[in-house]
Amino acid sequence: GGIGARETFLVDDQGRVIVRSSELDLRARAKQLDEVHATPPFAHPELVPALAQPSGYLELPGALLTWQRLHAGPWSLVVESAPL
Repeated sequence: GGIGARETFLVDDQGRVIVRSSELDLRARAKQLDEVHATPPFAHPELVPALAQPSGYLELPGALLTWQRLHAGPWSLVVESAPL
């Protein structure tokens, strides 16, 4: 595998994906204030309890996850990379 980020995600404190880098061009912008979009669960559920920490990393089979909690809102920036 290559070195570097495969994909980045904005994930809430319950492990739901708010937005992901691979869908930035595909996601339609809301036209109405009450429109919502799907927030599917993050593909690696073991991340959810780890998000209690403000930052860190998880080494998983096939992926290295790193995250940093944002100052605003209940969100963390999560980066999925190739394992070391």
